[in-house]
Amino acid sequence: KGLGMATMSHCSGAAPLLLEHSNASLKFNEDGSVNLVVSPTEMGQGILGVLMQIAAEELGLRSEDVRVVFGDTDATRFDIGSHASRSTFVTGNAVLGAARQAKERLLDRAAPILEAAAEDLEIKDRWINVKGSPQKGISVAEVAKDAIYNYRQNCGQITGECDWESKVVSPPGQACFAEVEVDTQSGEVKVLRMVLACDIGRAINPMNVEGQIDGGAVQGLGYAMCEDFVVNTENGTTLTDSFTAYRLPSFLDVPEIEGIMIEEPDPVGPYGAKSIGESSSVAVAPAIANAIYHAVGIQIRDLPITAEKVFKALRERQIGI
Repeated sequence: KGLGMATMSHCSGAAPLLLEHSNASLKFNEDGSVNLVVSPTEMGQGILGVLMQIAAEELGLRSEDVRVVFGDTDATRFDIGSHASRSTFVTGNAVLGAARQAKERLLDRAAPILEAAAEDLEIKDRWINVKGSPQKGISVAEVAKDAIYNYRQNCGQITGECDWESKVVSPPGQACFAEVEVDTQSGEVKVLRMVLACDIGRAINPMNVEGQIDGGAVQGLGYAMCEDFVVNTENGTTLTDSFTAYRLPSFLDVPEIEGIMIEEPDPVGPYGAKSIGESSSVAVAPAIANAIYHAVGIQIRDLPITAEKVFKALRERQIGI
């Protein structure tokens, strides 16, 4: 058995190497709900829920009050795409900016109704009130409806919008620890346990972050131990063109995984958030390789780390090659 660890840093978007530009807009409906219009790609990572949470938090609403409109580029504004672990950091900042503008306009509408200055108002749980006087207030829905149907020739739907272009990447960090068991007769390696300590800035949705850590760890496990992309060098065709030839980790291959979220809010990310999408897969392979070295004293530098490679290295060391 052996223990190994590795550290890494990644990115929250790819500025300034790539364009990091996202947009968001939102509008208040007369019932106090909000339509949030964005255009990231939802591929199962939960970004739409995160953006919903960011908007709701800034506007003093509940998540169910926010409906996300996405996917139709005839209606949505520009977004460069979901890549480079950027969506929460870049599109999230665009949503936060749009929500702040809409909040300012909402409070401007509420101020004369409450006979108070807009800067003296606050919003919490769908209720706008004078700071320190929660009883002196009005619901968000009443203000939103009054803006549309006030019959005082002062109509206007409350909206907000934001263009966000990143200038920094706010890199997350991680330490991955792996415990392995090596069969010195066959070269077979079994990963027993992995622990990933991830610097994420702040978790907007802790359950999503946990899922990203676990999923990335399993993806890194496959990269380290079994996934082997083989190309015919004579004609360029892919030889590992099925899941029989290109083996992915199965449920039986996955060890115990523990994810540790280290929250030190980032000054640029929305509510302090940084990325987690790709980073949890990065340090897994070197951590496993270092654990194998700790167990049997051989350093495998070519992925995937198959039983054949370990067996060959052990025998070469045995005969002094």
